[in-house]
Amino acid sequence: LDQNKVSRGEKAVIILEFLRGVNQSISKKPSLKFPFDRPKAIRKEEIPPFLSEIAKEVQYLKANQEGIADIFLKSKVLCITQSLDLCLGKKTLNIKQLDTLQLCGISNLIQAPQETKSRIDDIFTEIPAFKPIRRSLTWKRDELSNFLTSIGHYTNLQLYGGSIQQSQVEQISHALTINQSITSVDLGCQEFNQHSLQHFGRTLLSNRGVTKVDLGYNHITASDGVTFCDRLAVNGVMRYVYLYENQLGDSGACALGRVLKVNWSIVQLGLGKNDIGCKGASAIASGLKVNRSLVSVDFRENRAWCRGAAALGQALQVNRSVRDLNLGRNGIRFSGVSALAGALEINTSLFRLDLTGNTLTDSGARRLADTLKINKVMKYLVLDNTEIRSTGALFLCRSLEFNQSIQEIRLCHNHIFVSAKTEISTCDRRKVMKLHA
Repeated sequence: LDQNKVSRGEKAVIILEFLRGVNQSISKKPSLKFPFDRPKAIRKEEIPPFLSEIAKEVQYLKANQEGIADIFLKSKVLCITQSLDLCLGKKTLNIKQLDTLQLCGISNLIQAPQETKSRIDDIFTEIPAFKPIRRSLTWKRDELSNFLTSIGHYTNLQLYGGSIQQSQVEQISHALTINQSITSVDLGCQEFNQHSLQHFGRTLLSNRGVTKVDLGYNHITASDGVTFCDRLAVNGVMRYVYLYENQLGDSGACALGRVLKVNWSIVQLGLGKNDIGCKGASAIASGLKVNRSLVSVDFRENRAWCRGAAALGQALQVNRSVRDLNLGRNGIRFSGVSALAGALEINTSLFRLDLTGNTLTDSGARRLADTLKINKVMKYLVLDNTEIRSTGALFLCRSLEFNQSIQEIRLCHNHIFVSAKTEISTCDRRKVMKLHA
């Protein structure tokens, strides 16, 4: 929640709805559905009553740990953290039902209370593969390596957070060279040093089973990014690469641009918040002109500016694989929007474009409205917080008369007057226009 920058009031709503969903599942045994929709913010004076309700729900949850375990088993996720004992209660866990292993902070697990370690020991008691570490979960010497090597039925390994130590890096790397069943590895928020990152990079990209890797929030520098990209260029199985909030810069982006020209296995690429400028954006665009596999590109919160947007627009004129492009908060103004709009008049594959937080104004909205009269494949256009006013919103609304394919135009957090909202509410396709969060 903190990473998504929601307000304190919104957190209270999310937590309360989640707890209610859990407790309702305990009592009625339906499948648990999580409230993914972002809730409406509550007023400051409403927070204390919400917190009181949350406290009541937590008390009920603690009193029904058996029910929690039932829900936990259905999720097919084993989360080894200090809170494992609370999650499982006294339920017997059939570990073969699980397909995801979460080691959320290995360093924290080493310091976990003894009763938590004992509870984990109990889980592994009847599983022969876990006997080497059943009596002690301090991950000494080769125990962690043996553990990961032996879990042949897991497909997802999540090591998010916890600052893995150098000795643990070597153990996990060794295990991944042997265990070919794991297809997804989450190494986010580890703050790797250069040696650890290179060690993991060699292992992940030589393992022919891993198709998804998340290295977000690791402060990966441009030089380390270039080294990683050199290995990625010769890897033909990796499909999902997430590098959010690192420090790749233009050098790392240029290396990725070269990768996209030769590696046609990647389908999703996450590059948000990497301090990539227009030079790096142009390099990515150059790769997209050749690449035929990439489906989703997340380039939010970088510095593409208008020049980078224009380069990406040129790439979209010839690229036929990209379906989803996020350019939110990239300092794009009218000239950049105009270049993208011109590309969309030719492009027949892109169905979602996110321009949140750029300075479009009414001029940019009118240019996009003209494009929508021609483009017949765009389904979702996100224009939140783009300084569009009533005039621009009405241009977009009137373009719907000529476009039956678009399903949603988001205009939240813009300056649209009541009179314009009234006219939009009378439009035949008014449900397409989303003016509120």
